[in-house]
Amino acid sequence: MAFYVVVYDLKRPGQNYPELIEHLESYPHHWHFQQSGWLVGPAESAYAVADAAKAYLDAKDVIFAQRLTEDSASWGYTPEGNEWIAAAAG
Repeated sequence: MAFYVVVYDLKRPGQNYPELIEHLESYPHHWHFQQSGWLVGPAESAYAVADAAKAYLDAKDVIFAQRLTEDSASWGYTPEGNEWIAAAAG
């Protein structure tokens, strides 16, 4: 199973969606690497990740999930963060 990048845009002003955060934290490995960005896994597919998360979103919210691959790069994170990304990417 793979790791996935999850990004979202929550349209309801002032909301932080604690249930969505709790859901994303339920993955065995997760990292909240940016304000609306997570790395989660392992999971079966990007569709499975996005589909499971949509239960915690409002109708106008958007979410995107994509498999983290070897062809990824990161800068500016802590050395541990960059290592986490590299390890998850395989």
